[in-house]
Amino acid sequence: MLISDLLTQVRSSRTLSREDAQKMQRFLYRGETLRSDDIDMMLALDEVAHRHDPAWKDLLCKAVVDFIVHQEKPSGSMNRDKSDWLLQRVAHGGSIGPASQLAVLTAVLAASRSCPDELQVFALQEAKRTGIGTGSRAGLREAQPLRRAGGL
Repeated sequence: MLISDLLTQVRSSRTLSREDAQKMQRFLYRGETLRSDDIDMMLALDEVAHRHDPAWKDLLCKAVVDFIVHQEKPSGSMNRDKSDWLLQRVAHGGSIGPASQLAVLTAVLAASRSCPDELQVFALQEAKRTGIGTGSRAGLREAQPLRRAGGL
């Protein structure tokens, strides 16, 4: 799969399908480790699309957690550099981009034993701003890691 072809397709259709997620998964997990360029590309695709299949959001969360939390030594911890890197990519003008990117932050918080306070504070502020954790069962379930971080 040529990533440039996928980017062109998504720019045209504004859609990330289940098939796109499957293709991307094969591409991402072709080697031993994920690279920052891989995640940058996924986040760029995520921002271009207006419609996201749930499989895409699941893969995006998994890939970012693998890159930021599981590839670190010791596994399960997140260092300041990775936290800053993630914030630079999802905090656009002080708030989060697509809703799937808040799901990414939530997944990272859930998977890491510890992370820098700035990431937790940003995630909590965005959850409150977007209303996650209120109303639907899915929203309440997604908010659990944010509650553990101490603010919802």
